[in-house]
Amino acid sequence: MYYTDIFPSTANPIGSPWVNNGTLWTKCQSVANKVYGTQDGSGAFDDSFNLLVGFPANQSGEANIFDTVGTASDPVAFHEIEIWLRGATASTSATGYECTIGRRADNHTTYSGVTRWNGPFGDFTPFPDFGAVPGGFGNGDILRANIVGNTITMTIQHVGDTSPTTIGTVDITSLAARSTAPAIPASASFNRAARRGSTRSASRASRLRTSTQAAGSSLRASATQHEHRLLPNGYAWP
Repeated sequence: MYYTDIFPSTANPIGSPWVNNGTLWTKCQSVANKVYGTQDGSGAFDDSFNLLVGFPANQSGEANIFDTVGTASDPVAFHEIEIWLRGATASTSATGYECTIGRRADNHTTYSGVTRWNGPFGDFTPFPDFGAVPGGFGNGDILRANIVGNTITMTIQHVGDTSPTTIGTVDITSLAARSTAPAIPASASFNRAARRGSTRSASRASRLRTSTQAAGSSLRASATQHEHRLLPNGYAWP
C-alpha cells in the first residue's frame, strides 16, 4: 500500500486525502511542487501538520527535500523537515511520533531526533537526540522514517548516493509511561526547546511518499519549522 504526492498545485491548506482535524494547530500549504508549514511563531506550539489515514501500525514515509540554506541574518532560526509516524488527530488532540532533521541558520549545524506527541496542545515527550545529520542535508536529498513494532529508524539518502545512511534508531518503549519532558537546565549549551517564536522555515518537501510495511493508524508527512522539542546533547533523563 503506497501513496505518493508531488503537490502539483497551490493549496492553502492542502486538501484531501491529507487531513488535519485539529483546531489548535496550523495546516500545511503547497505551492509549485512543495509543501511547508504556515505557522509564524506567534502561536507557541501550533505546529503545522497534515496526515494520511488508513495505514497499518507498521509504516514508513519519505520526503524529497527542497532547502534554501539560511544565513546568519536569516529570520528563520531553524530549518526543519519532519515525518510523523502513527499520527492521529482530533479537534484538540494530536498524537504520533515526529521524526525531525533540522539546521540552525546562524552556523548551519544540523540536528535530528524523534519526539512523541501525547495528545493535548503542547504535551510532548522527546527521545534522546540523534545528533548531527550525517553529511548534512540539501536539495534533492531524501529523508525517510519508518516504524516496525516498537522501533523507529530514520535515514538520509544524499543526491548521488546509491543507498541511505542511518541517522538513528530508537525504541519507543524506552520512555515508558513518562507523559511530559523533564525540565531542561538553563545551563544547556543548545536548548532547542527555546525556539518558540521563530518564523516559518524555508526547508520544504517537494515529494512525499507513504507506505506500509506490514499490518491502523495514520501517517503525517510534512515539512515545517517550529519549536523542536529534543533534549540538548548530553542531557540525561532523571
